[in-house]
This record gives sequence, structure tokens and C-alpha cells, in this order.
Amino acid sequence: MTRVLLVVACVLFLPWATWAVQADDPHRIIGNDEFQETIEGRCTSCHSRDRVDKALGKGEELDSLLQRMIERGAVFNERDRSVLGTFWGSPSKGDKQPVK
Repeated sequence: MTRVLLVVACVLFLPWATWAVQADDPHRIIGNDEFQETIEGRCTSCHSRDRVDKALGKGEELDSLLQRMIERGAVFNERDRSVLGTFWGSPSKGDKQPVK
């Protein structure tokens, strides 16, 4: 009986423990895992996470920022641009010209 109660308690508690860990990490907001994976995979190979977070906080226009990084050798595919644009503020326009 004690084992059954222990198993039930663990099953009920485990999701809450996982959520609490995510909530304690300022970079892990529930629902933006794809954005975090892109940041970790692309941005932190050249920059510290602190620098990336400061850039996010400045609200700089994403396309011009990506263009400067590409000129310095960074490589981004369309998926990276889309994911970063969605969570940066608005979806990245990429290389498209504005509609008149």
C-alpha cells in the first residue's frame, strides 16, 4: 500500500516539479522551446546568453541584426529566421521587399 501511494504521489508531483524548474529559468518560458533551441544552437556559438538576452531587450529590428551577423559569417536558414522572428517581436520579413 505504501508503495502504491508513493508511486501515485510521484506521478502527481513530477509534472509540477518540471514546471517549477522551467519557471525558475528565465530563458525557459513554457511554449517557446523551438525559439530556445534556435538561440542555443545558433546564437550562443558566438555570443554569451547574456549578450543575446540584452539584444532581445533592446528591441532592435531583427532583419538588420541578422544581416550584420551574416556579413560576419553567421549562417541562418529560413526556419531560423522564422523562429527568431516570431519570438523576437514579429515574424522576420527575410529578404522580401515591402508591399506598396
